[in-house]
Amino acid sequence: LATQLLELGVPLVLAFNMSDLAEDRGFSMDRPLLSSLLGVPIVRTVADKGDGIDDLLGAVVAAASDPKATVEAQRRPEYGTELEPHVRQLTTLLTEACGPGGHARWFAIKLLEGDRETTKRLSEQCPGQADRLVAEARRLRRHIRRVCGGPTEIVFADRRYGFISGACAEAVKQSAETRGTRSDRIDRVVTNRIFGLPLFLLLTLLVFQLTFSVGNPLSDVLAAGKDHLAGLVGQLWPSGSDSLFRSLLVNGVIEGVGAVVVFVPLI
Repeated sequence: LATQLLELGVPLVLAFNMSDLAEDRGFSMDRPLLSSLLGVPIVRTVADKGDGIDDLLGAVVAAASDPKATVEAQRRPEYGTELEPHVRQLTTLLTEACGPGGHARWFAIKLLEGDRETTKRLSEQCPGQADRLVAEARRLRRHIRRVCGGPTEIVFADRRYGFISGACAEAVKQSAETRGTRSDRIDRVVTNRIFGLPLFLLLTLLVFQLTFSVGNPLSDVLAAGKDHLAGLVGQLWPSGSDSLFRSLLVNGVIEGVGAVVVFVPLI
């Protein structure tokens, strides 16, 4: 996502939230190095504790105070010899047709990816030139598909992942002995090839035992309560009465709902 935001050419500040969890799991980040590789200010934050919020606000104010310099310092992904010439070619055409300041490079990439929403927006912003630009993007997209052997949106995504993976490989380190979360430690036990199946069988047996040792007595209590309630309501009518309302209330509502409620503890 950050690499796609870089394509927009707008002032950008990255907040690396939940940094404490990453550090607890053995990850260490050289933020100044990563910031220089991306050309973007990076702030460490832990939002639920309020850590780094003041630093983040300061970085945002600094970026907003000189947006031109902030954007010029950014390092956008380069897409290699197979893609970059086509991106620049279409960016130039978009700038000439729609004028500067319209995020031409971002539009060019999205058109080459075949994004339909971008095509609609282009028709609104450059109504007289949109058809020509879309046709050129379609031609370039077919060429990229032939050269790279896959859908253009996947090809561009691969290049972005390569860009960010390279930056992280230099700036992010992981200790040899990482500390997993409680969930990780549980997973290592219950998915163990030796202990996993016995634990599964044991848990299944426990659930089975709990279902019937706890559920059956509760079901019996509910069944007795249902019968008692039906008897009390039935006594409101004279003995032997064949009242339709009595039958509906006792045999329909109480017996019907009670028959379902009795099975709830077993579920």
